[in-house]
Amino acid sequence: METEQQSAERQKELEAQMRDPHDGNTPAAWTAVIIMIVASAIGAWGLAVGAMPIFWLGVILVIVGVVAGKVMAMMGFGQYPKRS
Repeated sequence: METEQQSAERQKELEAQMRDPHDGNTPAAWTAVIIMIVASAIGAWGLAVGAMPIFWLGVILVIVGVVAGKVMAMMGFGQYPKRS
């Protein structure tokens, strides 16, 4: 069972996490999202006009966006891990 002090500490920790203004606001996140939005538009256009190679290009570019965001985060352009 949690003591009152542990409960208060846990509450402070949760409030601190909710106040974090930098959540996802990093160059890595923005790059990944922009690539994936453009890729989604390309894929949707390809699907709409019936050009399946263009659709699959969009799908591949979404994957490229995910990888680019992860690589950039690993290079230090992402958010640092939260301290526990």
